[in-house]
Order: sequence, then structure tokens, then C-alpha cells
Amino acid sequence: ISIKFILMRLAMKTKNVLSLFSGCGGMDLGFEGNFEVPKDCVNFELHNHGWYEKTKRKSWMKLKRTSFNTVFSNDILNYAEAAWTHYFANRIEHTDQVFHKESIVELVKQYHRNDFSFPENIDVVTGGFPCQDFSVAGKRKGFNSHKSHHNLRTEQIETNESRGSLYLWMKQVIEITNPKVFIAENVKGLISL
Repeated sequence: ISIKFILMRLAMKTKNVLSLFSGCGGMDLGFEGNFEVPKDCVNFELHNHGWYEKTKRKSWMKLKRTSFNTVFSNDILNYAEAAWTHYFANRIEHTDQVFHKESIVELVKQYHRNDFSFPENIDVVTGGFPCQDFSVAGKRKGFNSHKSHHNLRTEQIETNESRGSLYLWMKQVIEITNPKVFIAENVKGLISL
């Protein structure tokens, strides 16, 4: 079964998206739609389902609103929070309840202590966890990253809490929320390390 088939099936009803390592919200926006793109960016042969509409600008198209709703988003960076909450304030009523500026490690630990709960009825989990430690262009430290889950250089790091192990924490969130599908965007070097 292809990811395209699964997403098309999910598109038939409202779906809740839990977004990890959200950054400024590019993947969240892509799931939700309702934004303009240059016409040249739309492959009309592939996307001939009427998912777009004309705009006042001649060379642009507006991608229609989908049935995906971001109900949880997180990132540790101040500028990511500022960009995400500013943009999504026009789309989501209570961004302060949706965006969480804690590390995924902290959130999972709080969940296991019963001090935090992830939203229920999650259909899709997305995440582009940090890839620097697995990139073929980098030092390829993998689990032995020299940075913590807060992206800080430190001498004393628990291996399971290093930047290189964050995808395992994403795996825990997937197990906790039990979505219908997840998308983990990263680099090829992850397989070889």
C-alpha cells in the first residue's frame, strides 16, 4: 500500500495531526493546505483532483484546505515557536495549547510520570528529527552525538538522550499515540549507522 493511497483514504474525514520537531510549521502547513503557491510548483498531471483554485494573482494557485488539523506541535527553538505561533494564529484558535516548546525527551518523560498527556485520536504523526549526526556530510556520530536533546554541546550526555537518539523518542510518541500512519523525514545516513 502506498503512502499516497493511505493519505487519500485519510482525506475523506477530519484527521488529527501530531507534529514533532515542527520548526516553523512547513510540514504542518503542507498537510492542512489553504495556502498559495506559484502555478509552476503544481504538477497538474499528478494533481488533477481539483485540490487547488485560482487566485487574484495570475501566476499563482491556492491549494484548498484539507481535512487535516494540527492538534499538537513541538520544537525547542525560540524562533521556531515565534514563526509557528505567528502563522498558525490565523488557522488555530489556541496556538498556546497546540505548540509545546519542550524537548520530546521531556514530554515523553512527563507522560510516563502522568504529568502530561498527548492528544487522543491521533491519525498522523509527523516529524523531521535532527539529522546532523547521521548525515553523510557530517561527522556521523550517530547515537554518540556531542550534543544533548536540547541541542547543546556537553561532555556528559546520556546516550539515550543525545541528539542522535531523538528518533527513538519519536518512536515512543508513535507507540503512545498509536496513529494510523506516521511520516519520519530524515537522511539516508540513518540506515547505514
